[in-house]
Amino acid sequence: MLWQTLLHGDPLPWLLEKSDPAVRTLTLRQLLDRGPRDVDLRETQQRAMSSPPISTLLKRQRTDGSWPGPNMYGPKYQGTHWSNLLLIEYGADPGDPRVRRAARPRARAWRKVPARCGRTSGGGSAETDVSGV
Repeated sequence: MLWQTLLHGDPLPWLLEKSDPAVRTLTLRQLLDRGPRDVDLRETQQRAMSSPPISTLLKRQRTDGSWPGPNMYGPKYQGTHWSNLLLIEYGADPGDPRVRRAARPRARAWRKVPARCGRTSGGGSAETDVSGV
């Protein structure tokens, strides 16, 4: 069953309003299956990067890619871990230098963590590959 059949009206015109580029970006990508080469998606995503809530998160980012807080996880919804999650949820452009700067230290740390779901044929832990980040 399509999600549209569960609704009493069509939400797409509202979700595609240009007044909220983050919502429009997510709608184009996740509901309308637009790909990264779609011109409208790319333009809207660029606008989203300079509009709240994405711009608000990125303004608080430190030069090393982290966010203020005593550690990576705190304070809740404000620390580095949470800010990265929110950037993903809001559909931030993964090619943006600020987003990549935020991801690099976390990716380096994950390279050292054994994969939780995979095992090598010899019974040892498989390493998680995040070399593309």
